[in-house]
Amino acid sequence: MTYSKVKVSNKADVHKKTQKRSKWSPKEDEWLRYYHNLYDGSWSKIAEELKGRDNRACYDRWTNHANPDINKKPLENREIEILKKNHKKYGNEWSKVVKGLVGRTPLQAKNYFNAEKKKSIT
Repeated sequence: MTYSKVKVSNKADVHKKTQKRSKWSPKEDEWLRYYHNLYDGSWSKIAEELKGRDNRACYDRWTNHANPDINKKPLENREIEILKKNHKKYGNEWSKVVKGLVGRTPLQAKNYFNAEKKKSIT
């Protein structure tokens, strides 16, 4: 996503979206991993290298997909029980719900519960 600066006043610039988001390619994921290691997670530096991507897009992609420490296998029964227990305790605070689950992201927890909700409706 790219932004152009729009002058609002003498003191402030606001970024205006000028382009739609595009899907991340496997090559971009490789570059994201490379730059993450090179710049030690400095999202502004990483975004400068990945043209068309801003800091937030790089951070989100890393946190939810590109980080090699993410466990992408289906949830195990033990993990599901922990998720259910934590969800009962914390509600939809997904970062708290995944505490104690190594390699699982808040987005994975949210997606699991949304899928379960859809199953119960149909």
